[in-house]
Amino acid sequence: MGKLLIVMAICCWGISLVNATMLFPQYRMPQIFSHNPLNFSIDTSPRPYTQFDFGTTRLINNDGQYLPNKMIFSRHVALGADFTGNRIGLYFTNFGRYKWQITKNLVDQQVLVDINEFGLSYTRAIAIDSILKPYVGARIGYTHFKLRKTYSDIGGGYLAQSGEQNHVSMGTFGGLEATLSPNFTIGIGVEYGRLRGNDTTDLTTKAFARTYF
Repeated sequence: MGKLLIVMAICCWGISLVNATMLFPQYRMPQIFSHNPLNFSIDTSPRPYTQFDFGTTRLINNDGQYLPNKMIFSRHVALGADFTGNRIGLYFTNFGRYKWQITKNLVDQQVLVDINEFGLSYTRAIAIDSILKPYVGARIGYTHFKLRKTYSDIGGGYLAQSGEQNHVSMGTFGGLEATLSPNFTIGIGVEYGRLRGNDTTDLTTKAFARTYF
């Protein structure tokens, strides 16, 4: 009989508590568990984007031609999709025109090289807060070299040679980006690439802007 009275008392207390919270909602217990307790975005659909990079590229020659290293302005554009921090894009890079003037054995030699690259890149961005995101990535592409060499001597002799070369290229990159709005991001970064195996490498510092559609 005593146990029955205790059970009835507990039931009455529970019913009165429920009624009190219905009448006075401000005294309800806080919701500890929710469907999305950490407020993560659950929209994982890819977001298309376009990105423009502007920077300086230092071209490093290791092919035995003794051409000095050159630094020049470079441009880069990419189109891709962002899968909540994982970006895959198609890119095109114009490394500009490199020019060397060399005098050897009384012969003046001028070398002009135009370099373009296109390929596929993957980027992983890691959010450290609502604005800043460090990122790392890699690229693999196809590099086109357009070469022109001219030779002239003090006797008036002149010779011109031209040609084109195509090489598989690859590189790695990293940096820091800042989200200024849901559809606009800016950032800075560095890249290292092999444009022609170990013979020609590049080191690029850049700034970029990315717009989401």
